[in-house]
Amino acid sequence: TDPRTAVTTAGEHEFDLHYVEDTAADHDETSYLRPVEGVIDFDGQNRYQQDIAAKSVDLATTLSYRDAADHGDGFVSMPSPDTINRRAKEYGSKLKQFLPDCVAGTDADAIIADGTKCHSQDEDRSYHSVQATLGEDTAEDSRSLLDLSINADWDETAAALDDIDAVTDDAAVVSDADDSIVTAFTDESREHQLDLVHVGRTLGYNLWDDGVFSLERRTEIVTEVIDEVFHLKNSVAKHRPEEEFAAIRERIARTTKR
Repeated sequence: TDPRTAVTTAGEHEFDLHYVEDTAADHDETSYLRPVEGVIDFDGQNRYQQDIAAKSVDLATTLSYRDAADHGDGFVSMPSPDTINRRAKEYGSKLKQFLPDCVAGTDADAIIADGTKCHSQDEDRSYHSVQATLGEDTAEDSRSLLDLSINADWDETAAALDDIDAVTDDAAVVSDADDSIVTAFTDESREHQLDLVHVGRTLGYNLWDDGVFSLERRTEIVTEVIDEVFHLKNSVAKHRPEEEFAAIRERIARTTKR
């Protein structure tokens, strides 16, 4: 008998894993087995099974590892912060290996790329760069995750997506003004477009960097530009579902003229 503890989202369970002998087994086959393993799929030798491990990792995406462990203990026994951290790395590695097979041939006609920095517990770096690339099929109005990387080179990410035909040759590239993203994804066929949030931020920074206008005047300019861009956005949202492209082109011309 081999006692075993398994923790799931349904609680903690104790099992006595009795061995039985298969007397009909051939000489080259394993004659001893544990019948319960034919009914329950244990996650190797791990105490915490995949369902609760996945739940804890999901909590850790919005909380810290410590808070995720504390948050779950109110209704079920949760792994320790170190265990959650280890499982997060394990699942992230599996996702990274699995993703290219899923997105190959996607032919997204718009790329949305962004990165953010988060605190690192490693001694050799103060932060990690978390980088996500979404692909959009504008005809189907659908988005999919093309890549999720940590501390990666944007040039390598872009090249890898091109190798598996995840992006069309003339795809629109949408991001902030990060030069590394723009350089990696754009070429003579792909144009870059600032995402809506960063239009005002980038304009405000550039006006400040020029040092020509006062703060009050810079604020007026940024506000006016943002208003025009949102008018255009709302016009597209209104007319595109009805395929009223002439109205959209008219709004674009009016915005450009302004």
